[in-house]
Amino acid sequence: MKHSRWPLFLAAASIALLGASESGGKGLSPEDRKHLLSGKLTVARKTSELPPKMKAAFATLVKQPAFEMAEPEQPFQVGDAIAPGPPLPVRRLVLAAFDETACFVHYERGGVAHLYYVVAFGLEKGKDPVFRSGTRVEGRLEDLSTLREAVAAGKLHENVGDFW
Repeated sequence: MKHSRWPLFLAAASIALLGASESGGKGLSPEDRKHLLSGKLTVARKTSELPPKMKAAFATLVKQPAFEMAEPEQPFQVGDAIAPGPPLPVRRLVLAAFDETACFVHYERGGVAHLYYVVAFGLEKGKDPVFRSGTRVEGRLEDLSTLREAVAAGKLHENVGDFW
C-alpha cells in the first residue's frame, strides 16, 4: 500500500513556521520591551487576578468566545491527542505582570507543538485593553526576573501573527 507523504510534510512545515528563528526580540515592540524591563510591575499568578476586561481582550485575541485558560498548576490540553473526560483549556497561565498602562501575559499553549508566549496589552483607564505585541519564548519563564532576563538577552522570536 502506497502512503502519501503530504500529511507528514504539512505537519513538519507547520512546526517549522511555529518555531521561527530567534530575532533579538522583534516579536515584542521596542516600547513593550522597554516597559517590561524598566517598569514596576505587579505579578499575578492566577487568572482570577486578571481584570475581567483583560480576560475579554485575551479571549478576543485568541479567537475564543469566552476566556479559557488553566491556572499554573492545573492540567491543560498539552498535546494534540484529546484525552477522555471533560475538555481541557488549550492554554495555561505561567504569570502575568501589569501596571496602570500595560499588561504582559506569559502562558503556554498545547496542541501539535507545546509552545510558550508573551503578549502585551495596552491599558488605559475607562477603555478596553488593546493588544499591542507578542512573541514566542523558548520555554517556561518562572518569574518576572527570568522573563526580564530573556527579554534583555534577546531570547525572543518573531511575531507569530494570529497564532496565539
